[in-house]
Amino acid sequence: AVSFPDLFQSDHPMLSFDEIKIDRFITAWFHELQRLGTVKGEATETLARGLQTAVRRPDLWRLAPNPLLLTVMALVHTHKGQLPDARALLYEETVDILLWRWEQIKLGGEEQPGLRQLMSEAKLSDVDLKRALWRLAFEAHRAGGGKESPADINEQALQDALVELHPARNHEWAFQVIQAIKLRAGLLLERAAHLFTFPHRTFQEYLAGAHLANLPDFPSQSAKLAAEGAFWREAILLAVGRLVYLSGNLPQPLALVAELCPAKPFGTNWGWRHAWLAGEVLLEAGLQRAQSSHLGAELFERTRQRLADLLTAEALAPVERAAAGVVLGKLGDPRRGVGVDEKGWPDIDWIEIPPGPFIMGFKEGEAKFNYEKPQFTCGLIKNPYRISRYLITVAQYDVFVKAGGYGEARYWPEAKAANLWSEGKVKGWTDDNWCQQPANSGEAFAVANHPVVGVSWYEAVAYGHWLSEQLGFPVALPSEAEWERAARHTDGRMFPWGREEEAPQRCNMWETGIGHTSAVGLFPSGNAVCGAADMTGNVWEWCRTKWLEDYQSYEKKVDDNLGGEAARVLRGGSWDDDRDDVRCAYRLRGDPSVRSSHLGFRVVASPFVSGR
Repeated sequence: AVSFPDLFQSDHPMLSFDEIKIDRFITAWFHELQRLGTVKGEATETLARGLQTAVRRPDLWRLAPNPLLLTVMALVHTHKGQLPDARALLYEETVDILLWRWEQIKLGGEEQPGLRQLMSEAKLSDVDLKRALWRLAFEAHRAGGGKESPADINEQALQDALVELHPARNHEWAFQVIQAIKLRAGLLLERAAHLFTFPHRTFQEYLAGAHLANLPDFPSQSAKLAAEGAFWREAILLAVGRLVYLSGNLPQPLALVAELCPAKPFGTNWGWRHAWLAGEVLLEAGLQRAQSSHLGAELFERTRQRLADLLTAEALAPVERAAAGVVLGKLGDPRRGVGVDEKGWPDIDWIEIPPGPFIMGFKEGEAKFNYEKPQFTCGLIKNPYRISRYLITVAQYDVFVKAGGYGEARYWPEAKAANLWSEGKVKGWTDDNWCQQPANSGEAFAVANHPVVGVSWYEAVAYGHWLSEQLGFPVALPSEAEWERAARHTDGRMFPWGREEEAPQRCNMWETGIGHTSAVGLFPSGNAVCGAADMTGNVWEWCRTKWLEDYQSYEKKVDDNLGGEAARVLRGGSWDDDRDDVRCAYRLRGDPSVRSSHLGFRVVASPFVSGR
């Protein structure tokens, strides 16, 4: 056992750890275990790194700043060697530690656990007390509504629940249990006199979910609760986790999916939200497990298509739609042009752009910067070409990575191919050593139907060369002229959708509030006239064109050649940019070696190949 200062009683101010303190705590934890002989020296650093990585799971990271919960996660990790992948299993382990074993940890195992002794005297089992706490958590969660913090539980309500639990309705016994909870357990904390609360809202949600999972009419009750508000979402999903991973009960979660996503869709906001929740239920249950039956496979396809329809219909507010798009990406986005085809190659949905003149740049009075002007009629588009409807997605780029594209010199621009394999690295990239995949921008950017980010201009060019081989016709980054013609049509419009603004509702920009990339095609009303999606917002797009400071004599000076290491043009703005930056004619100078969570690309096929 490891003894710790008693930081977690109601009379001690609750501390909060930042990221540095979290990592230091974990390191100190395993070094202390090494000192006590519980962990062997050579395993100390490996275990510490493993836990530091595990607590960064999005569902756990919000718990880690709490010292009590971080301690409990460290205990589970020490005991199991890792944290369970299923949230329900981890929370159940944590609840048991806080309820039954916390006082042993604090006291070094010197005393008989008070709660267990009291339960034994009343001839009650562990689960009897848990059931009472489940119901209290459920009622507190309902009363608390959308509050971010856990709701208060009045001591009288706790007393009444415990009296009801005792076979003889013994008030003194209930009082002793409450005293044991106050002094020895960590699951309920006395926030103030006669007021208890759970150490984190997640535990309230989990215990409320445990009560919900125990109801015989779980599917219908859960669907009704989902209609009450989004604050029931986590409790419902944790209930699903309990049913699947603790009870081995898959039919109930599948029945819930059927309730949430019926064969005949509801065209209302709550109907769309239910379909979104149905997708989350399938993910919580595990996709392979959920599709193991004919019914599960049918519900999976129905839910997936309903979520695709949600995006196409531009239903719900952008932030909600983006979250539903993440779920669709994890289920496997079935929309044409987003993923891969039946052969496993990128499925590009091509849009034909006819040749002819178009207006390029902004005129005086509209231009914000000198490099957007002078406005002129561009005659560079002399042949038809095709542009991909969507940005290249994470799923589509991953095929290139897995096919070994990073190891084939023939795909890379000459300026980099000359030294890639002789020096083993690329000067100017964020990685010291030659990488084999895009830069890691975090989980929010790695969803399969989001645009790939963290790729330099060189990587984008290499992808085009590789894709050309697979498809049998030339594929490349668009020239700046090709990009602007597709984005602006021929009439010099301010935005792809026209001259009116409404930018936050028509593209993923800073003001939209999503805070990261989103599923491609999330804003159909923001599409260009040609049908291309996300021409502004989401990510900046690499062009093959070398940077010029303005449009003076542009047609004579422009250079689309891939040679050299000159700066290249970036167009379109990103999820982190303001209104000025998502105007069609706004331009950005890009170092071709830069990799960022703001940068991605789309491709063109030129000249046009009929029927492909």
